[in-house]
Amino acid sequence: MATSQEIQCTNIINTIEAMKMVSFAMNDVPKIMVNLGVHRMNYFIGGSIAAMLHGINLSRTPHDIDIIVRAEDFDRIKRELEDSFYYKVLPIDPYDKYDDKGNILHVAFKTAEGPQLDILCNKPLEVGTMRDRSIKLSTNTLPRIASLQELVKAKKYFNRAKDKEDLVLLQKALNKIEKHLTI
Repeated sequence: MATSQEIQCTNIINTIEAMKMVSFAMNDVPKIMVNLGVHRMNYFIGGSIAAMLHGINLSRTPHDIDIIVRAEDFDRIKRELEDSFYYKVLPIDPYDKYDDKGNILHVAFKTAEGPQLDILCNKPLEVGTMRDRSIKLSTNTLPRIASLQELVKAKKYFNRAKDKEDLVLLQKALNKIEKHLTI
């Protein structure tokens, strides 16, 4: 059994790693997306990084950065990645989603120094514009962040074990915010 000091040390290391991921998402992802020809208004950061930016502790260190793009940009981004200096990571997740032609709607890649980046195209979730599905920060240099509502929809859609755990925390946060808005 781990001592309280070992647990504290692990928590500190996990927090530092999570902060590095958030820093990469906020500072480096916009540059990468520009290199891939994607305008800032046409993508947003989702997944565990977005949850962290909303102040929700998912009790685990994120291992990748989810980038949600428009359906019309997805295939072009995949081609750009194949011709770039980034290297692709083979999809191995049985929860990957496919379009009606059997094409995967997820591509993963890495940079030399950075974490894994997952480009996702959630066609079934595209009910509104990118603007409606994300939160714009008050600067033109930072990416948009998935709204809590979008995170909840995505977790329900993918329905993995970790998504089910996250969904409880996300839904609590969303309920708390909605409760304050109706008072």
